[in-house]
Amino acid sequence: MLFSSKLTNSVLTYLERRGLSLEELYSCLDVPEEFLRDPSSWLSAKDVEFFLSTTENLFSARLKDELAGEGLVQKIGHECAELRSWGVLDGVLRMMPGPQELYSQPGRFISYFVSPEPIVSHLTRSNDKESFQLSLSTHEYPYFTTYLGSALEALPSYVGKPFATVDWKDREVTVSWAEDQENLFTEKDQVINPELLRTLVQSLEKNQKELEKRNRELMEKNKELQDAQRRLQVQMKEQKYTEKLSGFKELAASVAHEIKNPLSYSTSNVHRLNDYFARAQQLVTILIGQNRETPQVREAMRRLDWEYITEEHKSVVDEAFVGLKRVSEIVKDLSFLAGKSLVHEKKKTSTDINSVVQNAIKMVGPQKPANVSIDTHLFMDRQVPVYPIRLEQALVNIVSSAFESIPGNGTVRVSTRPKGQKAEIEIADTGDGFDDATMTEIFKPWFSQDGKGTGLGLSIARSIVEMHDGRIDVSSRPGEGTTYTVELPS
Repeated sequence: MLFSSKLTNSVLTYLERRGLSLEELYSCLDVPEEFLRDPSSWLSAKDVEFFLSTTENLFSARLKDELAGEGLVQKIGHECAELRSWGVLDGVLRMMPGPQELYSQPGRFISYFVSPEPIVSHLTRSNDKESFQLSLSTHEYPYFTTYLGSALEALPSYVGKPFATVDWKDREVTVSWAEDQENLFTEKDQVINPELLRTLVQSLEKNQKELEKRNRELMEKNKELQDAQRRLQVQMKEQKYTEKLSGFKELAASVAHEIKNPLSYSTSNVHRLNDYFARAQQLVTILIGQNRETPQVREAMRRLDWEYITEEHKSVVDEAFVGLKRVSEIVKDLSFLAGKSLVHEKKKTSTDINSVVQNAIKMVGPQKPANVSIDTHLFMDRQVPVYPIRLEQALVNIVSSAFESIPGNGTVRVSTRPKGQKAEIEIADTGDGFDDATMTEIFKPWFSQDGKGTGLGLSIARSIVEMHDGRIDVSSRPGEGTTYTVELPS
């Protein structure tokens, strides 16, 4: 069974609005942050229950005064309308004539949060109450059902009405509301044509379901990639790196190939969606400018949170592009490790190594922590045949690794010098250093000492150096920093 990330996104939004750091929470989870934050994604029921229980344990005591006797998960469910964290579903609910339309079809609402849609049976209704049985037990999923029950209570708040009351015990659910709340919209409220309402809701729901279908497919692909990564890590631990390198290259090539086309397709579609939204904004501006902002249009814009959407649109698109760019970089890294990039490499060119180092330092500059300085000592006195762009990439990866190893104030020193008929580039940091056990792991794919990044940086750096028929050596001691020495034939 899968649960929707609308839930996890609302939890993260709630916690962030209260200025809480989420690093401790993320460190407990195996699910990527981007899936937790995407309201159209789906997660395993087990992952969501663990996410909610961990959140409750970590933050309930810190928010005790604000919760006023409610549980944290219950509180977040009650604030669903204010949080605006359900994506398209928020728009669907704001366009409904009244929550009783969803209460009369409880499976319709629950299907936005549970896949496959749970079975609803024994549905009975009266003027102020409805009851039904659900194939989703409070005993089996205590945190999820707490959230969903409180969200059901909060549905009337989408149209400015008081909460309903939900009693959910095991598989029996009862929803009740005051009799005077039955007609949640008065005639005065009915500004929007009912047919327009139905059309807008149908369109929103269709788009939401299609988006969620695509994200379920993406989640399955991601799970396959995670499984492949775990298998690879086990294999790399069980056997020597050199024995498994060819197998890893095959896997890297396969993964890069599988992701490349969907990635290009997704990036193109985000560009198109951005363009479509810009056109929609222009159309709305023209209509309003021609004095066509009728009460019906104003009400539709208010219900859809048009002002909020236009404010949030740019940051959402920017974040999407950042995520896609990161995936693109991972695909390039995998392709390189698989040896595919060599096909497109030109011949080596005679190059000033000092300029390559300077370019690499400029490229990595935005990543440099404020407490770290870079010293350069460039003494290489002749040009060397290299692939300049690839060598820059290797140096960027090594310097980035050096940055990550420095917890406080520190220095990264980059030096170049001739060494007989060879050229030598040395990158030394004043960071934490590595113990002997870690030293045997640092060049293996997916290795990451702090759990951040892809764990491919140093592996790629070594592959690039070897592509130049060079070698890279490392010396390090815990607490005494690390020195990387790159030796290239000249």
